[in-house]
Amino acid sequence: MPARVPALPAFHVARPRLLDILDRGAEVPLTAVIAPPGAGKSITLTAWIRERCPDAAWVACEERDRDPVVFMGHVAAALRTTQGDRWLETLELIGERDPDPEVVVDAIGRELERSSAVIVLDDVHIAREARRVLSRLVERLPAGSRVVTGSRGDPPLAIHRLRADGRCLEVREADLRLTLDVDPGGFLAEFSGSSRRVSDHLVEEVLARQTESPCFG
Repeated sequence: MPARVPALPAFHVARPRLLDILDRGAEVPLTAVIAPPGAGKSITLTAWIRERCPDAAWVACEERDRDPVVFMGHVAAALRTTQGDRWLETLELIGERDPDPEVVVDAIGRELERSSAVIVLDDVHIAREARRVLSRLVERLPAGSRVVTGSRGDPPLAIHRLRADGRCLEVREADLRLTLDVDPGGFLAEFSGSSRRVSDHLVEEVLARQTESPCFG
């Protein structure tokens, strides 16, 4: 089953400027949030969904999403979570013997022609082997629907074509940085929690994303 949209950190700072930027991507099929670990990609996407787009389908990509079939299954399951049993027929395609992920993509596209959706794919760089089906999904997306991605580098799709056609919005590390528009007093008040709350946040947002390595004495 797809992951639920995570809760915001207790000391999250409201940043409407960033949410406004994401809103502006409504007219193009792809909005790509691209920045290194710890830059605030996941928090930004979470805040945007919770405050501006509560009906978005959320997929937190993991290692098994490298398999295009698994990846498309998670996308379809996330759509069912937010839009109900109208997606059961699409999910059944995943359960077939030797399913074709491109057939699933096309089925999703047909269903989105009936009713639009926003699909948010966090940590989509993990799903690099699903590049072909993700490109197909974005490039054939019906008007009114959009895909929003969070990744450490360019998302695994043919983004160069979308750039050339003016069909994507990119949000980079510089956009995620705090600006003078954020009230400093309010920021300090929000952030001044216990050291345990800060350390928990760092573990969740940074350390938990690192790969395991052997320890040497």
